[in-house]
Amino acid sequence: MRRLFAVLVFLFVGCGSAEIVAPALLVVVDTFPAQGAVLPAGEVPIVVAFSEGVDAASLERGVTVALTSRTGTPIRALDVTLADYDREMHTATFDVEPLPADATFLMIVDHTIVVGASDARLSASVERRFATAP
Repeated sequence: MRRLFAVLVFLFVGCGSAEIVAPALLVVVDTFPAQGAVLPAGEVPIVVAFSEGVDAASLERGVTVALTSRTGTPIRALDVTLADYDREMHTATFDVEPLPADATFLMIVDHTIVVGASDARLSASVERRFATAP
C-alpha cells in the first residue's frame, strides 16, 4: 500500500499533474439524405461522413436503412451494401435497393457497432428519417 501511495504521489507531484485522457468521440458530421429530406424514388445512394477515420468493416453491419410506416414503425430492413469508403474524407457511400415512391425510411448509424480507426465510438446512435416523393 505504501508503494502504491508513493507511486501516486510521484505521478501527481513529481511529474507535474497526471492527465487522464479520454478517447475522442466519433461524430457523424453529415449524412445524405439529411433529416426530413424528400427524394425521388429509385436508386439513391446513402452517404455518411465521419469526424475521423472509421473501421470500414464495422460499417457493413453498423449502417441500416428500414422502410417505415407513416408513424415511424419499421416495416422491413432494406438491403444496404458498402459501396465505397474514402479514407481521406472519412466518408462512406452505401448502395441501397431501389426506394419505392411515396414511402418513409429510417437510417441508423449504430453506436454499438460503428468504430473509429482510433477505437473512438459514437456517443449515441444517429437516426435520419427521410421520404420519397409520390
